[in-house]
Amino acid sequence: MQRWRMDSTNQAKLVFNEFIIRNNTLKKEINSVDEYIKDFPQDVIDKLQCIRQIIKENATEALESISYGMPAYKINGKPLVYFAAHKDHIGFYATPTGHDKFKK
Repeated sequence: MQRWRMDSTNQAKLVFNEFIIRNNTLKKEINSVDEYIKDFPQDVIDKLQCIRQIIKENATEALESISYGMPAYKINGKPLVYFAAHKDHIGFYATPTGHDKFKK
C-alpha cells in the first residue's frame, strides 16, 4: 500500500508499508534516534551514542528528533545540529545556529 505523508518539516514522503522511498531507494522509516542507532554495527553504535551524549551535555535545551532521515537537534524550533552514519564515515552537520554552541 502506497501513501504520501508529510514529515516534521512538511516535506512529502512516499511511504510503502513501513518503508520510505528516498533517493530511489526503499528504506525503513525511522521515527526516533534510538531506532536510527540500533541497526548499526556495535562499533558504530558506540560512536553515535558518544556524539549523542556530547550534544545532550552541551545543548541541554535541544529537542531531539529525526529530520531528513537522521538524528536532529533543535533549539527554539531552529535546527542546531544533525549527525548521520554513512558507509565509511559519520557526518556531523552543524547549522549556523549550532556553530557557537560547539566551539571550543
